[in-house]
Amino acid sequence: PSPAEFDQIRFIAEDAAGYIWIGTILAGINRYDPVTGKVTHIEGTKTVTGLTDNTSWSAFTSRDGVLWVSTLNQSGTGWSGNLYYNDPTQKNIPYTNIGSGINAFFEEDSNVTWLGTGQGLIRTDRKTGISKHFANDILNRTSISDNSISSIIKDRRGIIWIGTGNGLNRFNKNTDDFTRFMHDDKNAGSLVAAYIFAITEDNKGSLWLATQDGVDNFDQNTNVFTHYNSNPEDTGSLSNKWTFTIHKDLSGNVWVGALKGGGINLLDQKTGKFKHYLLGTSINCMFEDSDSVLWTGTDGGFFRYNKSANTFSLFADPEKNIKIESLNIFNIVEDNKKNLWMSSSAGILKLNATRNEISIYGSSHGVNPNNLQFSSYKAFDGRIFFGADLGYYSFFPDSISSNSKPPQIVFSDFLISEESIKPGTNGPLKVALDEAKEIVLNHTQNIFSFDFAGIHYTSPENNKHFFMLENYDHNWRQSGTEHTAYYYNVPPGHYTFRVKAASSNGVWAEKSIDVIITPPWWRTWWAYCIYGMLSIALIYSIDRFQKERLIK
Repeated sequence: PSPAEFDQIRFIAEDAAGYIWIGTILAGINRYDPVTGKVTHIEGTKTVTGLTDNTSWSAFTSRDGVLWVSTLNQSGTGWSGNLYYNDPTQKNIPYTNIGSGINAFFEEDSNVTWLGTGQGLIRTDRKTGISKHFANDILNRTSISDNSISSIIKDRRGIIWIGTGNGLNRFNKNTDDFTRFMHDDKNAGSLVAAYIFAITEDNKGSLWLATQDGVDNFDQNTNVFTHYNSNPEDTGSLSNKWTFTIHKDLSGNVWVGALKGGGINLLDQKTGKFKHYLLGTSINCMFEDSDSVLWTGTDGGFFRYNKSANTFSLFADPEKNIKIESLNIFNIVEDNKKNLWMSSSAGILKLNATRNEISIYGSSHGVNPNNLQFSSYKAFDGRIFFGADLGYYSFFPDSISSNSKPPQIVFSDFLISEESIKPGTNGPLKVALDEAKEIVLNHTQNIFSFDFAGIHYTSPENNKHFFMLENYDHNWRQSGTEHTAYYYNVPPGHYTFRVKAASSNGVWAEKSIDVIITPPWWRTWWAYCIYGMLSIALIYSIDRFQKERLIK
């Protein structure tokens, strides 16, 4: 660059991913990729980038790999500025807006995909690029019966079935027409209710439908629907008529999930009776993973079925990275590496294959938890889809990278009886707290507290902190927003104060410091030696006295 151009450059910084950032005084920021040679210009006027200023001032890369950029602006009232950050390791989950909510996904084959929306069906042939929209036409009885699409499946014979807000539809691929199966008050063998929420197929080729008025079994040979209703006087009937999801497991069992606290219903196909689980819980979805473990997403977390115990138990986050029971789990899908992905009220969650680590992908990854729907799908190519209120999120699981750097744990303050202790040669702290290996206290200094923090700037609101005083606490204790550990009347002894913290990506770090509380002088080892010697002397004196009395 010429000297004039160079004068406009305020900083040059490298981030954790190897990108070079060049900040200018008046022309925004440039990012240079040394691998590809590509330069990306980011202007402050384009708020979609998150940058609202063009006047760069300084830059800094923190230990967790996040790039920080400050700006400085002059106005009539003086100088002002902003602070921005960018995590180069973090990628947003792509979102496609089609203008309508996505309630169902389906792939006819590797080239043809279906989207079930609130405004009809969209069938897209990726090979030809042709997309066709199917909508209800009140003048055409071979059109789809309703525009609100709730479920799409293909049965073992290759027939595509669509559940809607008003009936069941069978699609004819040769004519692009639909055959409707509707509720008819005059026909007891017709569909029990208009709204179909979910469809599955059993081992005999029959369709099972979860509807707004119970469960239906559809015999394709006779076109007759058999109804399973909710009857308060029959404990073996459905727990609730509002059935929302239905699943046939690998053993052929039919599971039904109900809304409005109806829980889960397991059908005994020989007796037609149901066994109930999780009553009082509303069921949003059921999913069987590649290890034949049945999972269910509810309005109060997600549960795992234990076959041997015949019970469902709330899955607990092993590291308390998220409060499971407070989440609404909308849908569950598994990727090719056995990771479970869930849409939830907190965003998109990933439970790893060993089921011991949860990662959260929320607003910092471009996901709006408020617009996720009750639909998901894994495509033939491994891509994951989650429905949203105006479109869908889609991604290849391996492409969703996360910041692998652990949090930086800092001990920020140590207090005795609520008084902050500063380092000094005559005090408990000889060096700065964050550098100290141990703290030695006397027996009167047994009321103390630690202030600490796990610093990581990728979704810091989702960082988790735990602490314990080893040899005093029996278990790890989770910290609230205060990040302070209080201890009262701790007896003399040797302890270790430990803190562990996790970033929003589930990466952990741990730090510790020894705490030694010395006993009072009358409880020291040399005091006990004196006590022993005095005891021996006393016993000896008494013995001599007794012997002298006997001799006399």
